[in-house]
Amino acid sequence: AEQDDDRILMIFVMLIGASLFAIIISNMGNLVSSINAKDDQNEEQIDQVLHLIRRFDLPKELELRVIKFFEFKQHGAKLHHRLAEINDLPKSLGDELELANLLPLFRSSWMLQNISLECATTI
Repeated sequence: AEQDDDRILMIFVMLIGASLFAIIISNMGNLVSSINAKDDQNEEQIDQVLHLIRRFDLPKELELRVIKFFEFKQHGAKLHHRLAEINDLPKSLGDELELANLLPLFRSSWMLQNISLECATTI
């Protein structure tokens, strides 16, 4: 850039590029903080419920059931997001994937401890 006009144009283009880069980085930071805020909100809700259970000296079995419920709730939300990504699969295959993913949760219940994938599929 030998002329002043060229230098001014290049400075202007660099400022626009730096501004766009800053906007992209800022938006990524906002996205991460909103995800963390949602996780923090869920953790706070769990802590409040567990605090009440401990405060009123409720049975330990009830506390474990509440913890399992929240784990199930969070796992189900994550599963829903994962399955939404694979919408192109045939319905039967999507159902089988969903069931296979939920099978460990079923087995954590005392009623369904020994359930097999084939048995759960027929239900």
